[in-house]
Amino acid sequence: MKQLFEVRAEVDATGRAHPFYAVATVFALVGAGSEQEAQARLRHDLEADGYVLVSPQIPVRQIDPQSWTAYVAEHWAGMASQLPDGETIASLLQEEFLLHLSFYPHE
Repeated sequence: MKQLFEVRAEVDATGRAHPFYAVATVFALVGAGSEQEAQARLRHDLEADGYVLVSPQIPVRQIDPQSWTAYVAEHWAGMASQLPDGETIASLLQEEFLLHLSFYPHE
């Protein structure tokens, strides 16, 4: 069983958001064996989609899968209905996965 991580990266938003926005924060949920694997998985996914990282730093937050529902309520309440439930998360963690949570453009 893999561990559950929320990872985020700052990317160049040129051509992918309103011209006013220079940068976007991409949030993803990753099932991986370690923080480093979660970071590498997001980095590879973004680069494969043509994104350029603004910073090499990719912050990682490990999430206890047993606390998934509470975590969503605290951090992602506005889109809770669009996220997998705890049972689905447990199933996803049987293998590596990456699920995009949000693309947030900003200055």
